[in-house]
Amino acid sequence: HNEDRDFFDNICEENIRMRCSLTLVLACYLCSIFCHGILVNWNNVVGQPGFASDTPGSTLSRLNLPNRLVKDPVNPHYYVSDTFNHRVLRFNQTQFYLPFGGAAELIIGTVNSMACTPTTLAYPRALAFTPSGNRLFIADTNHHRVLYYDNPATIVTNDPIPSGVILQSNTISCGTGTAVTTFPGGLAVDINLSLFVSGSAAKIVFRFPYNSSINNLQLVMSPTGPYGLQCSGTKLYVSDTSKLLVYDNAANMVSDTGTTRVIQFSGTPPTIYGFGLDQVTDTLYIADDSNCAVRVYRNASFLSGMRSADITYGPDVATCPPVSRTSLTNPGMVIIDHGRPSGNVTMCITDTGSHRVACYELYQELLSPSSSPSSSPSPSQSVSPSPSPSPSPSPSPSPSPSPSPSPSPSPSPSPSPS
Repeated sequence: HNEDRDFFDNICEENIRMRCSLTLVLACYLCSIFCHGILVNWNNVVGQPGFASDTPGSTLSRLNLPNRLVKDPVNPHYYVSDTFNHRVLRFNQTQFYLPFGGAAELIIGTVNSMACTPTTLAYPRALAFTPSGNRLFIADTNHHRVLYYDNPATIVTNDPIPSGVILQSNTISCGTGTAVTTFPGGLAVDINLSLFVSGSAAKIVFRFPYNSSINNLQLVMSPTGPYGLQCSGTKLYVSDTSKLLVYDNAANMVSDTGTTRVIQFSGTPPTIYGFGLDQVTDTLYIADDSNCAVRVYRNASFLSGMRSADITYGPDVATCPPVSRTSLTNPGMVIIDHGRPSGNVTMCITDTGSHRVACYELYQELLSPSSSPSSSPSPSQSVSPSPSPSPSPSPSPSPSPSPSPSPSPSPSPSPSPS
C-alpha cells in the first residue's frame, strides 16, 4: 500500500506542474481513498448511545470490551460476549438494529461477578451455535470451561443455569487441572455437530463429539496460536496470529495429519484473534486487531498461500483514530447477517476497543456468488462504498482508550488480546 501511494503521489505532483490528463487526476483521487481501507458510515452501533461515543458501561444498552458475536441461525437473536462485564447479552433483531442504544433482552452471567458458580462467567469470549440453533456454546475462558445452553431462544430469565459443561467435571468446577482446560478461547461446530475448542495456552485445538465431554481429536498448533475458529462443512479454519490454518477434512479426521492449506496475507501483517466466514458467498472476513480494519477475501474454500484483500474496511493503520462513525478500534469478530426482513445483507463487527458492535449494509458487488478461483493470488480490488444516509458526526475530542491486552487484569495467565 505504501509503495502504491508513493507512486500515485508522484503522479499527482507531476500533474500539478504539467496539467496531465483527467485520467491521472482520477487515479490520484482513487488512491487517496483505497491505499488504506474504505471508510464507511456505520448504519448502526450496539452498546453506545451515539456514533462518536466509546464509553464502557454495564447497563442493558452498554458494553465493555465486547469480544465475540454470533447470530442464532434460526431465530432473530444476536448474542454478544460482553467480555469485561463477564456476561453474554442477547438482543432481539429490532433492538440490535436500532441506530444506537438498543437494549439487550437477556443476560447470561452476572455483571462484575467472577465467582465459580453454574450461572457466572469470567471473561467469556467465543460463542458458537449448532446449525439448528438448538444449542449455544459459550467459552467461559477464565473459568477454563465451555458451558452450553439448550434451546436458548426459549430462555426468558436472566442468569440461566447451563444445560451442561465441557472441560470440567461439573458446573461448579473452574480449575486448570490439565492442559485441555486452560483458557478456551475459540469455538466452532462442524457438519457432524462436533465442537472444536481452541486452548490458546495449551496451543491445541480439541474436537468433542456431540453430547460428549471426551475429546476424540487433538490438533497441535504452532507456538503462537490457536485463537479463533470457524467451520464450513467438513472444513476447520484456525487463526494463528497472522495467518489461517485450514484442515479441509477436520470433521472426519481420526488423527492429526497436518494442515491442508495455510492462508497468509500480503501487506502489513494482520493480528487475527477472530474472523468471520460467510458460507453463502464463500467469503472470508478477517478482523485485523492491530491495523484497525476488516479485510475481505473471496473464494475462501480455495484460498492458499499469500493473498491480497479484495476489499478492506476501516482505517487500516497501526494507530487507531478517535472513535467516529467510520472508525474501528481493535476489531475482534465479524458476522454476515442474511436474515433481516428487509433483505439487506449486513456486516456486523465487534469494535472491541470502542466498546460497541458496528454494523454496515453491504453492497451487491461483494455479495454476488463467488466465481471460479484463478490459479494465482487475486489482486486487490477496489469497490466504491455505498452512499451514507447522513453525514458523519464529529469525532470524539479525545482518542478512545486502548483496551487492556488481556482479558484478565490479574497477573495470572490470561488469553490473548482482543
